[in-house]
Amino acid sequence: MSKVIGVISGLLGILQFGLDNFPKKQSNSCVVRIATGLASSGGLENPEGGVYKVHVFNQNQERIGWSNGKFISNGGFVDIKVDQGSNRQQAAFATIEATADGICIPFMSATWVDEQKYGWVGDIGSYCGQKWYYSNYWIANTNPLCTWVDRDHSHGVKAGMIMVHWPSFHTNDNWVSGNTNPRSKCGYPGFRAYKNWGEAEVTEWWKRDDTNTTAVAEITEHNGVFNPDNFDGSKWIETDYTSGESSSVAIAGRQAMKKRTIRKLDPRLVISNSPLQKASELCESETSYGPDFVSLVEGMYCNMETSELLPLCTEELQTGCFHLDQKTHVKRDGIVSENQKEYEHILDWTTSN
Repeated sequence: MSKVIGVISGLLGILQFGLDNFPKKQSNSCVVRIATGLASSGGLENPEGGVYKVHVFNQNQERIGWSNGKFISNGGFVDIKVDQGSNRQQAAFATIEATADGICIPFMSATWVDEQKYGWVGDIGSYCGQKWYYSNYWIANTNPLCTWVDRDHSHGVKAGMIMVHWPSFHTNDNWVSGNTNPRSKCGYPGFRAYKNWGEAEVTEWWKRDDTNTTAVAEITEHNGVFNPDNFDGSKWIETDYTSGESSSVAIAGRQAMKKRTIRKLDPRLVISNSPLQKASELCESETSYGPDFVSLVEGMYCNMETSELLPLCTEELQTGCFHLDQKTHVKRDGIVSENQKEYEHILDWTTSN
């Protein structure tokens, strides 16, 4: 077992990862396991995609190895071997860059050259302002959220690459010491999100982050230290390592992330009976992204295109609701909405919760 710092009831807590959640050791290599959202018949909108490249760095953020990525099937994972050659330094940091298909990552883990094991869960990305969705991936007796990473930034997914500092999410203690606010892991060294790396040799650019330049001025103290209490999850610095330039302009969550009406229609509907997965939370979030969602526990439906939240129809309520059996939005005049979607795939998550 390995103790991984994750999110429990909105606070940092300890998740117990079993040995089967980690990749096997391979000689002279750091091996990184990356999972994607669980689904069926096509699943989440582009949940199966690819990892473009994985890079690993030592504690000084000096690159010590890299590998091309792999395709990941629905609800599966891949183990990517990053050969370090004769360099047996610990791979404290890793970057994961997605392909243009995009992936939603519920968890990752790593086995270092010296066989130390580390993990990370997608809830962290959601607290750090990244696009997120629920997952049906079970690990450590929980369904972590998944964090979207997309190389071509389709549908407002800003992150083309994420960077994780593995030791920031590991503990040998029975509780988390210090700040239990999940946003305390945003920025250097814990978790960072970037637009793209690009093809250039950019190892030296990482040194820009050694004093935490991923937080904009409004969410730092006067001494430049990141203050999680001032970070609302809707602002994140845009960095494009293709050019090596970093913008100091914050992304306004509601302006840049909430424009659901311009999204491509997603012909999928997720139905869940988990008390932890709420349609209202998806609709109210400025950074959620994915298929329409029904919460049987709440009795609510979320149209992810428009952020419209509707109750499910019942014997007593027949208008102004979502008819689950017919998969239709019944307006207050009793007529089916003219903008009604044709769902091609129903993702039933009730059997695994």
